Amino acid sequence: MSKKLSKDLPLNILSVGTKILVKDVMDQYLRSLGEVRTFYAAKLSTAVESFKERRPSIIFCENSFPGGSAIEFIDGIGGLDSSGESYFVLAADAAPEELVALAMELGIDEILVRPFAADDILQVLDRYRDKCALAELDWVKDLRAAKSAAM
Repeated sequence: MSKKLSKDLPLNILSVGTKILVKDVMDQYLRSLGEVRTFYAAKLSTAVESFKERRPSIIFCENSFPGGSAIEFIDGIGGLDSSGESYFVLAADAAPEELVALAMELGIDEILVRPFAADDILQVLDRYRDKCALAELDWVKDLRAAKSAAM
């Protein structure tokens, strides 16, 4: 499947953890799709710092990794924002009900169960673009404004 990304939507992708992607192969694949910059962080402190510096569009995060976990990473970045500016993917070996419930509570966009393929990554990119498009709808902007006013 050969699919190109829109030049209107350059992507910064942060991968957190050590098992997340086969770095060289996935890097090359993602960059073949268009304007994509990928960053990697194996440790919690590096991941939080990288997030704050680069403001990634998509975050692929292992459920647990050396020195941390997805929950600690989310806490470290101040929580997840539902505005449509980023898309958080939790990579896991399985998706038991407890993990799905926790992901929903934390605002994680999706759980990607290993093993996954290039097509799965393309689907993540498509869902990220859909989230961005939804965030631009007037009624969604109004809903976010009302939610902010209520806090």
